[in-house]
Amino acid sequence: MTGHGVHADAVRRWIPVFYQRLDVFGDQQWVGLISGNTSGPRTFLTYAALGPEADVQMLMQGKYHQQPLRIRADFSERVGSSVAPVYVYQAAERAAG
Repeated sequence: MTGHGVHADAVRRWIPVFYQRLDVFGDQQWVGLISGNTSGPRTFLTYAALGPEADVQMLMQGKYHQQPLRIRADFSERVGSSVAPVYVYQAAERAAG
């Protein structure tokens, strides 16, 4: 992903997440990745297009625990891959609720 707006020095690690869209009807969950940096903006990667701005509730999967996080996912770019396109979003944290 380096060179596509996601730089290794800005991302310490990737955290797997189960996420659900709060701005669409239904309770379907998907799997994605969010950058592990806690200072500065986070990057959110998905295999599904979410639109230009999506309200997302996620459960970050840590080694020993799970942590909820609610974000606004702002579309950044679509990156092609040999398996499926990867959608890159900038994640702005929202208050839970």
